[in-house]
Amino acid sequence: MREILFRGKTLDDNVWVYGYYVHQYGANMIYVDDATDYEHINTETVGQYTGFSDKNGIKIFEGDIVVIKTNGTEYKAIVKFGKYSITQGLQCGIYTEWIENNYLREDFIFWVDRGIEVVGNIHDNSELLSS
Repeated sequence: MREILFRGKTLDDNVWVYGYYVHQYGANMIYVDDATDYEHINTETVGQYTGFSDKNGIKIFEGDIVVIKTNGTEYKAIVKFGKYSITQGLQCGIYTEWIENNYLREDFIFWVDRGIEVVGNIHDNSELLSS
């Protein structure tokens, strides 16, 4: 079974926390550690753990920027969760999205077994996508 884990940045000091995401009493929180302590978080930074780790053992979260190597070329991709189109159908799950030859490409996160590597995330390292 996949570990259920979320991350988000705290509202007060903009630090990443990891744990269980809860929307309760009009507030968005992540319960950390043994679920007795919580932090109020910025909902725009919340991302769920995919259940996968990269080639270095780093957990891959929604919103991570990863490097994918395919056909001798290296691409930077964003890890996303949701519905997307593939050959006129809809799929649901965790996937990567990147630009290849001016074309938006989406694929399941099966790239994990091909040496995918986390290099940052869209909240802290958005400049990585332009380079």
